[in-house]
Amino acid sequence: MNNYKVYEQFFSKVVEDGNYRRRGKVFQTRNRFYYYDTGTGKVFECEKVVYEVLKKLQDTNEFGRLKELELSEKEIESALKQIMESVNNENILKAPLLETFSGEQVTDLKKSLENKLGQITFEVTQKCNLRCDYCIYQEENPKFRDFSQHGDMSFEIAKKVIDYSLDKMKDEFYITFYGGEPLLNFKLIKQCIEYVKSLNLSNTIMYSMTTNLTLMTKEIADYLAGVPNFTVVCSIDGNKELHDEHRKGPDGSGSFERAMEGLKNLRNAYGDRDENIIVNMVITPPYTRERFDKIQGFIEECPYINERNTIMFSYADNGKRHDIDELRRREKIENNIQFMERYNPIQCWSIEKFQDIEEPNRIFTWGSMLKGLLKIQKRGLSDTPMKKYYFNGCCIPGGRRLYITVDGEYHICERIGEAPNIGNVMDGINIPRIQEKYIDEYIEQSRKYCQNCWAAHLCGICYASCYDENGLDMDTKKIRCISEKFGIENQLIQYHEILERNPKLLIPLNEMELD
Repeated sequence: MNNYKVYEQFFSKVVEDGNYRRRGKVFQTRNRFYYYDTGTGKVFECEKVVYEVLKKLQDTNEFGRLKELELSEKEIESALKQIMESVNNENILKAPLLETFSGEQVTDLKKSLENKLGQITFEVTQKCNLRCDYCIYQEENPKFRDFSQHGDMSFEIAKKVIDYSLDKMKDEFYITFYGGEPLLNFKLIKQCIEYVKSLNLSNTIMYSMTTNLTLMTKEIADYLAGVPNFTVVCSIDGNKELHDEHRKGPDGSGSFERAMEGLKNLRNAYGDRDENIIVNMVITPPYTRERFDKIQGFIEECPYINERNTIMFSYADNGKRHDIDELRRREKIENNIQFMERYNPIQCWSIEKFQDIEEPNRIFTWGSMLKGLLKIQKRGLSDTPMKKYYFNGCCIPGGRRLYITVDGEYHICERIGEAPNIGNVMDGINIPRIQEKYIDEYIEQSRKYCQNCWAAHLCGICYASCYDENGLDMDTKKIRCISEKFGIENQLIQYHEILERNPKLLIPLNEMELD
């Protein structure tokens, strides 16, 4: 190639460390080719030859291997010229190396903890009247404690937490009740609500609770419906066959009929305010199209669920923390579709449905898909490369939300499981422990891996994904990192697929905020 050496010298100066991989990511929809630039956050539509050249650089980190492409010299030169113009005009391929993380928790942890608190979550009880066989409280799951613990939170502890929160509450403040099954300590829930009412706060208080519905009597439903801004998250896994497969009582009997009765009571009580009823589904193996179709059919046919109800879903959590063999298996998978089929099969099903129907917002996975698309739409954008890398998807521990166990221990949130606590109701927030375990340790161990990641500005990994009782578990985090990158790539693809096909579907994102 006539100008090959010129281009080689140019790109060696731009990409001084030779690491093209961390500087961006190519991806394609069914009809078009794109490049996401890590440094600026920009996404460029490009010709196929440009895509092929960028992909080769990204995959090999070797400029000399462009000659391996099944492209003519003229095509490669044309692609390199276009890329060079984008380097000069759009500042692509210039993402600075991640040296450390930025954010309030890094620059001034103490001050960040003095900012407004957004949410407190009470573990009102450790008890549960069901024995769902995928539950994180099962003995087979090493992530949490087992059913042998039967504590209830006292009103004394709950009141202390509410009082602690009074001068920290944001204008819109969330109080959440969690378990076990929270309705086994409904007395405490009522006490908390009535106490907050008695304070005559100017804040808007938003309540929520996650329940298996089996104890949702008409009286309880009527009470909750009478509380302003009370959202009920209902655990339902599908039709009777799917639900009863795992969500059973201590005697092995299914809970579907009781759950449906509870859901009916809620719907009757909430009336036209039923958007405050959310359905939360746990998806379990076997992960087949037939199974997902059954779930979709249930959502469409259930008389107590309609288009106003948000549907959430997650895979069953087996509690595995570190599995080196699993890490190696995931590292070997390079194809997005291959990865999704194995590790996120419901996403593959969603994509197929999305391609087959004109209104994909009707499928039960749409709400979760929107959250991923929101991250793409509201990503950081800059004309020049962004110098700061924020703390993945991690919140400020104890600053934004606080989870309180039955015995008054403070934790980051209800999803994190066995992890170092961040204080307690008697002594308050333990700033030195947060600094050691959730700031310094996280930065030190994560930095060298995040340095080589094209998705660093889009990463949503949080503490809940990678901590155990001792602190950060990097084996688990590395497994999560691989899944996260494939997930972000898929979100980029889906977002731009919608832009091409039916951009009005993205309008709801304008009213949504990132968590």
